[in-house]
Amino acid sequence: MAAKLELNQTNHRWAVEYQKGKDDLVVQATENKQSVVAYKCENSTLVVKGKVTSITVDSCSNFNIIFQSVISSVEIINSKKLQIQAEQQVPTITINKTNNVKIYLNNESLNAEIVSSLSNEMNVYVPTESGDDSVEINIPDTLTSQINTKTRKLETTVGTKAVGV
Repeated sequence: MAAKLELNQTNHRWAVEYQKGKDDLVVQATENKQSVVAYKCENSTLVVKGKVTSITVDSCSNFNIIFQSVISSVEIINSKKLQIQAEQQVPTITINKTNNVKIYLNNESLNAEIVSSLSNEMNVYVPTESGDDSVEINIPDTLTSQINTKTRKLETTVGTKAVGV
């Protein structure tokens, strides 16, 4: 497939597809109803300028995305080795079937909800209170579930035991 970076005027969607080895990809959002979909990009960096409704990253590897502001969510699917950086706000980040994700938040995006499933090696980097540095926080990828014999309900906690060792 041919590499693509274009805006579909009908559905207000930026398509960034099949990009390989590009460090200068830029999407300039002119309306906040525009969204961005990156598909099968490798060894590339995308900068999204302006406010967009949503960003989807699907089946990408060694991919970096830096964005200013997202109204709805950033969705990561079937990808590996990603770096995601929020310069302003993002309410929700979802990670599904993805390995090795680094999410960089700033003070404006600290309230972001991060939802993950079937993924591992996920870390969030948040600025220290002084703002001079950042702290790495691991997103758990192991959960432990057990039936509570008194209530007969399933209780799930962050796993503390090694799996498959």
